[in-house]
Amino acid sequence: SGEDRYATTLVEHGVIPIFVRLIRTGDTRIVEQSAWAIGHLAGENPEIRDLCLTEGVMLPLVEAVVGHVPSHVKKVRNATCAISNLCRGKPKPSLALVSPAIPVLAKLIRVANDDSIITDACWAISYIADISEEAVDMILATGIASHLASLLNGPTPLTIMTAVLHTVGTILSGNEDQTQRMIDAGVIPALSKLLEMDRKAIRQEACWALSNIAAGSSQQVQALFDATPPVFPKVLEIVRTGTMAKGSIVGGAQW
Repeated sequence: SGEDRYATTLVEHGVIPIFVRLIRTGDTRIVEQSAWAIGHLAGENPEIRDLCLTEGVMLPLVEAVVGHVPSHVKKVRNATCAISNLCRGKPKPSLALVSPAIPVLAKLIRVANDDSIITDACWAISYIADISEEAVDMILATGIASHLASLLNGPTPLTIMTAVLHTVGTILSGNEDQTQRMIDAGVIPALSKLLEMDRKAIRQEACWALSNIAAGSSQQVQALFDATPPVFPKVLEIVRTGTMAKGSIVGGAQW
């Protein structure tokens, strides 16, 4: 972890396949440290991220997570963070190379008992969802929509809430069928409640997510009008009292 040039030098000397082999050993301590290293390398830039992916690091990391037991939380935490970094960045990674992580990430969001693991798993899912509509279909096929809605309803720690909210907003930016599946899971009432939160960043993300629903079909727009608790009175209040600064809550509310 350091300057980009140091990471590049390590990669040029063939460190990535070494870490892949170390992760495959299954030794908890070795996997824990190797996953940490891969995560930091992948987070340096998209070029190194893609080299990690083409060297086949994703499947060993997924296997490290699948073998999770409560006493190995740090190993799973490091592996999940590494997976998240492998899914992040522009240009976007290849869906074929990151999609093997989708089922295990969805499972972690449902069953993990660690805030860091759940947060990183949510961010990873949001990055994958941003790749394509095909990616969103693969995510929704895990049945994660209802659990995401449940996390939005809380009580949920703020770090997890931020990641979940961005994940939901990204999925809602898909096609109308994908948006409808999220509506059917109950995200509209949950998003409406979040418009009342004190934190501006949460209200802004909620407005963005709702604006993605408003960009859908007439039936989906009607669902916003019919929502309980009501959506539009809160949105109009944000528009009335907010600022017009670029990137403000008002931008999402107006959409």
